[in-house]
Amino acid sequence: MSELADSWLRSLRAANRAAATLEAYQSDLAEFSAHYGGDPSDAKRSDVENFIVFCRDRGLADATVARRFQSLRQFYRWAEEEGEVDASPMLRMKPPKVAIRPPDVIDPADFAKLIEACRGERVNGERRKTRQNKADWGRGFDFECRRDEAMLRLLWTTGIRAGEIMGIAVVDIDLNAETFTVTGKGNRLRIVALLPQPAEAVDRYLRVRRKHEAHSEPWLWLGRRGRLGQDGLRQMLERRCHDAGIAPINPHRFRHTFAHEAKKRGMADDALMQVAGWQSPQMLQRYGASAAAERSREAHRRLFGGGS
Repeated sequence: MSELADSWLRSLRAANRAAATLEAYQSDLAEFSAHYGGDPSDAKRSDVENFIVFCRDRGLADATVARRFQSLRQFYRWAEEEGEVDASPMLRMKPPKVAIRPPDVIDPADFAKLIEACRGERVNGERRKTRQNKADWGRGFDFECRRDEAMLRLLWTTGIRAGEIMGIAVVDIDLNAETFTVTGKGNRLRIVALLPQPAEAVDRYLRVRRKHEAHSEPWLWLGRRGRLGQDGLRQMLERRCHDAGIAPINPHRFRHTFAHEAKKRGMADDALMQVAGWQSPQMLQRYGASAAAERSREAHRRLFGGGS
């Protein structure tokens, strides 16, 4: 099994699939193999169906079950093309239905509290009466404050993925052109607008970054010892949410929120897909669901709020 799985993953890497996609495929195939208990090339349709039922019975989210179904379908499609199986056992199988629920978005008031926390104006939900002592700025305190505010403002105004923001290099930032470059899924590059407030925040961070002992590192975001690790964004959000006195926020909710706000403000679908780096309108429909629901409520109140 491991040889066949390795061969499949190798072909996916050759096709330049994203690292997160490879990890999900590998995990899903391993879960199926453990449940089936045999060589997947011998599995029948009923074995796959039993696995899907098993996943549902475990209480996994609809989206997770659907992803595992798609992972297995991709695997058997490849195995059939490679002659490892005569025919995919998933032929004519229909994917499990996924209930479309509008994703949660971040309240603008909570975002304002996060910014206050970055500036030292709010600690554990309590607003400070005075700002941090000005002497603290320039001694290290301001480094994390400026960095975290810049990261938050980029996420809020662009909705870029967690992996994309953590992969930004210093050379990717063009303050004069007010743009920055990100590397999305499939190593696809795109240029994103750098709006005035995040541009100011990034500029303030870059000025204090030059004093960091690891300033020669190519990566934009630095921690205490060098490049901020992959978990750096999650850890920063945990700390700032605690300081702001708000419920924890997953980094991906910024992406939900950006799509929600973009559709509320009338951004065209093709423009939103370009900014967010989506290749399929299916994701646009999911992420824009909350805005569509809000617009429908507003229309309902406008048309019927005066009574009949």
